[in-house]
Amino acid sequence: MKQIYLESKKKWESIINSVLYDKVEGEVYCMKKNILFYKLDLVFNSQLNIFTTDADLKSRVKAFAKNCNKNEMSYTNESQNYIVDIIEINEDYLFGSYGNLNNYSKSNFIRVRDRQNLSPHEYKDYLEMFTYFYIDFNANKIVNISSRYCRGFKINIAEFLNDHFNLSEIYSDIKVVSTLKNDIKEAINKAVHVQEIDIKYYSDKHLMNEFVSLADIDSEDSGAIKSARLTLSLEPVSASKSIAQKLLNSIHDKGRKYKSVSITTDDGEIDVLEQTVTKKVSCDFEEGDFDEDSILNKLQKIISFY
Repeated sequence: MKQIYLESKKKWESIINSVLYDKVEGEVYCMKKNILFYKLDLVFNSQLNIFTTDADLKSRVKAFAKNCNKNEMSYTNESQNYIVDIIEINEDYLFGSYGNLNNYSKSNFIRVRDRQNLSPHEYKDYLEMFTYFYIDFNANKIVNISSRYCRGFKINIAEFLNDHFNLSEIYSDIKVVSTLKNDIKEAINKAVHVQEIDIKYYSDKHLMNEFVSLADIDSEDSGAIKSARLTLSLEPVSASKSIAQKLLNSIHDKGRKYKSVSITTDDGEIDVLEQTVTKKVSCDFEEGDFDEDSILNKLQKIISFY
């Protein structure tokens, strides 16, 4: 079953690359990817037995890398629909992929077509939206290639580490956290510009007089609104920072209205309600850079530089 899944994953990687890079003679296509930076926050268990061997993450990883078998190079959480594949591991680092699994049925009207004659075939496998990540166990730093289609990276990678390397007796808490100071106003001021603002409202709140006018909706009818989301895509101008600052001032007094508020700048991703700032850099990927060896090399260089 696992072998079938891996073969399917490689097939989809090949298909995606061929779609993204329809090469024209004399031209090299280049795609920018954002790299996000995190750190591991490990809190030792106060009840840890002093006679416990391999009593830290690096020691557990070293033992795992020495003795693991092929089946242990993958971790699946079916209840949360995510999977982690360990591509390369030793006591210094882990390079792997993280993906969300989507199980589509006939009712989703999804199928694949042969590239030669365009004949349709029913798609029976999982469809995985995935990305790559790298963990430095010496510095407890993590980088991953940002993907809006891969949900829950921070929470799920922490869970993966805890479960897969049996860390619960060593650490009382494991978190993947931001690498930057959580001063949101400072982060916005330092940015060149704000790229996007995304706001999700609680289902029992509404957009009345918030950024846009919904005057055509009577107050009695507003209760029919199940959920609301507002996304502002901003031009790369200095005024975008002013909009973000005004938003912060507004949210300060009305935070309970919002389910989530995120601000994306040229060098960071900001979670306003959680008060966290995640560092981001842009990296160029050319056509030949999407094999796993090339991605590993890029992530190693990036994590050592920052």
